[in-house]
Parts: sequence; structure tokens; C-alpha cells
Amino acid sequence: MTLNFAYPQLLEILQELIDKRETGTLFIRSESNRLATFTLQDGRAIAVSFGPRRGDRAIPHIKEISSGTYRFDKESPVGTPQRLPDTSELMNLLKFNGESTEIVNTAGTGSIGGGAPDRSSRKFGKELKELLTDHLGPIADVIYDDTLEELGGVCSNTHQAQILIDRLATDIDDAEIWQFREKAGNIIGRTLNEGNL
Repeated sequence: MTLNFAYPQLLEILQELIDKRETGTLFIRSESNRLATFTLQDGRAIAVSFGPRRGDRAIPHIKEISSGTYRFDKESPVGTPQRLPDTSELMNLLKFNGESTEIVNTAGTGSIGGGAPDRSSRKFGKELKELLTDHLGPIADVIYDDTLEELGGVCSNTHQAQILIDRLATDIDDAEIWQFREKAGNIIGRTLNEGNL
């Protein structure tokens, strides 16, 4: 059965399934025709997705859904559990719709940790985005921007750059990860180290 919902109703639907200790998958089709899922086992969230994003990386994008349709399927396979926050904490994270992204955007773009990006940070970001595009195609721009935003917005030193690379690597095919990491490490050395960061 597919029903229409607005985002607050989605949270109520999900909470009801949790309270009833249901097992199955809640399939959500957003107003922009993106698919999100919540997989429950005995009322506990064990997997979350939004498009290609899995686990806690999907949460900020799910919070952007304003309306859509849903269907709960008790027959869908449960699958492998993901590393997720506790179900009650997950629900709390979903309730703060849109607040964190506005705070992040005030920091500027291109670096993790706040402040305006300097020349070396911009160069690092440009080259890393190009490398990611080589591995993921046109979707790389969206994944890069979303991941950078999730990490706080600015990449001002090599440690923060490595965190960004580690996050981006989760979207790379297993056969290409080592190549991506090696080339991304070279970009750090060539760009951020030039700025003595």
C-alpha cells in the first residue's frame, strides 16, 4: 500500500513501526523521485539509505525530503546491519530538519573546519573533485559537495583532507579504492603542503 506523506508524518509513521517492533523495510519515494529506505528488525533501525548513500551518510539527505509516498514491506529481506546510531538517537537526528545545513553554509565552501578557503584549499578541492569525477562520473560533484558539507565545510589542513578522502573513498568501487587513495594523497602533497598547512 502506497500513501502520501509530508515529512513530519514520515517521522510519525517510522516511530509507529518502531513502537510496534516491526521487521521489514520502509520504502520512501521523495517528491524529487529519490528513493530512501529504512530497514527495521524487531523495531530497531539496522539500515538506512538515500539514493547511493548508506548509513549515517544518508540522514542529512533524508531530512531534506518534504513530501512523497511510502510503502512498508514486511516481506523484504532484512540484509546486513549497518553501523548506525541507536534507533532513538537516529529518530532525534531526523527531527532536526534543515537546521544544521544552514549553519554549515555560513562557513563558506571548499574546506573543513570553518573560515574562508585559501588558495591551496581551493586548489586541493578542485583537483580532488576532478579525481572523484574520474571514478564516479558526473555524480561526483554532488557527492563531493555533500560530503564536504557533512564534514563542516572547509578543508584547511592535511588531517582534515585525509578525513574527507576517507569519506569519499566509501563511494568508490572496491577495485579502484587503492588507486583513488594514492592519487588523492598525491594531491594533498602537491596542494595543501604548498600552503604550509
